[in-house]
Amino acid sequence: LRERPLLLVILVVGFLLRVSGIFWGLPSDPLKGTYHPDEWSFFLGAVGFPRHVLTNTYLVYPTFFTYSLGIISLPLRLLFDPSSANFHYVVAVMGRLFSVVAGTGAILLTYFLARDIYHDERRAILASVLLAVSLYHSHNSSFATTDVLTSFLLLLFFILLRRAFLSPQATYSYVLTGVALGLLVGTKYTGGLAVVAIIVMYLYTLIGKPPSEQGGTGVYKGRWHLNLCLCGFIAVIVFLIT
Repeated sequence: LRERPLLLVILVVGFLLRVSGIFWGLPSDPLKGTYHPDEWSFFLGAVGFPRHVLTNTYLVYPTFFTYSLGIISLPLRLLFDPSSANFHYVVAVMGRLFSVVAGTGAILLTYFLARDIYHDERRAILASVLLAVSLYHSHNSSFATTDVLTSFLLLLFFILLRRAFLSPQATYSYVLTGVALGLLVGTKYTGGLAVVAIIVMYLYTLIGKPPSEQGGTGVYKGRWHLNLCLCGFIAVIVFLIT
């Protein structure tokens, strides 16, 4: 970032736009006050963690975001009464900061993805600027919901997936891609649609430029398919854990 001061400025501006709205609806108790209609379920799960793991029957959303927030807030139980409005308030602010960080991180990942695709610094900067000043993205980054974290993980998944297909024998790339996909689906079920990207890239690589045309052998192709299966297996395991 020191070598790219413009990118640093974009990230700072994006962060400030997102963090400016995190106190909306506060300081009323987030479990009782008027908030974003989707936030209450995440607050409830985080406040009730870890007991909530065994009693949760509200499965509209996966639990990665909720329980990540619950784990982060565990040390605060030493300072606050978990049943108090003050504790709920702090958890709400932390949850929104979680989204702010994810939203700002998405700007950086957009830069990296655009640079990888276009090999052009100016286009990468333009892409990051457009996301940084996006009203919808900035607004939603101020709420403790899964939307912005999903966008962050989706961008991360695309970056890792592209690099994995460019290095078909690099097992670690497929493992990381599987982890990203598992976390993505564990954050929002619709993240599972990202599997379509794997299918498209698989068919493109197989039909358009199969490994055998890249100087590969049957062993090479076998390793490639095993890595794809490993990616899917890791994704399922990570999803089940989260």
